[in-house]
Amino acid sequence: MSPILKPCAQPGCPELIAKGARCPEHHKAFRRKYDRGYRRRQRKKLYDSARWQKVRRMILRREPICRECKARPATEVHHINNNPLDNRDDNFEPLCKPCHSRRTAHETGFGRHV
Repeated sequence: MSPILKPCAQPGCPELIAKGARCPEHHKAFRRKYDRGYRRRQRKKLYDSARWQKVRRMILRREPICRECKARPATEVHHINNNPLDNRDDNFEPLCKPCHSRRTAHETGFGRHV
């Protein structure tokens, strides 16, 4: 019995594959683009800027307790609408590390749901 073939997930690719989402050629290119180094560089561009650090300090100084659990000191700033380029005041929420990790995992579907 031959495996069921499906099209590669890469738009415009005519290849049919038995398992996985992309053909070997596109899978390799996809992984290369979205490897940890790529994500780390993108994160560095957004969050290591002096402007972001200044905004972050201001938010944590203004509201030092986690807005979600109200028990621990806030150490991280969460973008409510998940757009790191939207730096309006009403888009920030100070959270502690555990609450921020839980919220991010829940909202993005990434990581463990706690």
